[in-house]
Amino acid sequence: MEKPALQHPSNGKGVSVIVQEARDESVAAIHGNHLCGIYGSDAGRIELIVPFLLEGLAKKSVCFLIAPVGGQKPVLKAMKRKRPSLDSDITAGRFIVSEHQKSPAAQCRFFEKAMKKAEDEGVESFRVVGDMWGLRLNVSAKQMIKLEVGFERLIVPRFPVVALCTYDARKFSGVELLDALKDHNHAYNLPLGEALAR
Repeated sequence: MEKPALQHPSNGKGVSVIVQEARDESVAAIHGNHLCGIYGSDAGRIELIVPFLLEGLAKKSVCFLIAPVGGQKPVLKAMKRKRPSLDSDITAGRFIVSEHQKSPAAQCRFFEKAMKKAEDEGVESFRVVGDMWGLRLNVSAKQMIKLEVGFERLIVPRFPVVALCTYDARKFSGVELLDALKDHNHAYNLPLGEALAR
């Protein structure tokens, strides 16, 4: 049964903010989608990332979690509670966990190499989660946009991939979040409650 969205009080202009309750279903996953998710708490981060990756693993996709080590641990812990076989997925190469590469070009090469290898082994689909604060620690805001554009132009058309780039609203500036939304055209196809988390 779907849990209802929480409706926060109006901001004085008659506009309410809708925030999805904790859920087990993932954001819409259609091959070729390059999605943007914004969260404002550690729990919200888990709500966006974990169902998206678990659904991919259940559908036999090779999944990627690209995040700083400190950000990987809570995601892995939450995933293991629902998928005890997660360690064997990692060992078999069905779930690839990595920190961000040092440049946008290196990150695109990383995906290209890993996805090509998996396709050669018969894999038919991929899911990618990029926790973008890890990248922002390595590069400028302008370089981050280069990665988003490079991923959209080089990886999305070439491989059967669904990507979810997650942004921490507590760390990114408003302008950076606006740029992120502009760089993820597919995010506008989702109901607002699926792209935002508490």
